[in-house]
Amino acid sequence: MNTNQQFRVFTARTAITLLVVLFANVTVWAVDPYRYCGVKYVLDQNTNTVYATQDEENIPKGNVQILNPVRFTSNGDLIPVTTIASSAFSGCGGVTKVTIPSTVTTIGSSAFLGCNQISEITIPASVTIIGNGAFDECSKLITVFMEGSVAPTFGYAVFFES
Repeated sequence: MNTNQQFRVFTARTAITLLVVLFANVTVWAVDPYRYCGVKYVLDQNTNTVYATQDEENIPKGNVQILNPVRFTSNGDLIPVTTIASSAFSGCGGVTKVTIPSTVTTIGSSAFLGCNQISEITIPASVTIIGNGAFDECSKLITVFMEGSVAPTFGYAVFFES
């Protein structure tokens, strides 16, 4: 390996280390919700939990991965995402896949209403409640994988017109 190649490798490692350090120390304030790849994370200060919803400034498309956990407090605590808010991704016709972390316990009413490009979804065993019409009008949804041995509590018309 010549000197130029060694220098490039060192530079790449330094950049990767710097990137990891920067993201590892990000603190997000509740007054300014954290936005990433079309998803907005909001801290509920009453319950000290985080819910996910769509970022109106950057409508999500394609494969949406809900991050978990999110660093929200000034002391650097990581707070798990526990809820996909009601109407969170309603009308996001460009969403094709959603990855739900195993810390989510609630999928709100109409959370994915009209996401007509989603063809399959995996619901982790941690989900205990799926709200009314959560997957209503998901016309291409043909496969729903339910992890775990206990089914969640389903609201009314969860898969209506899907």
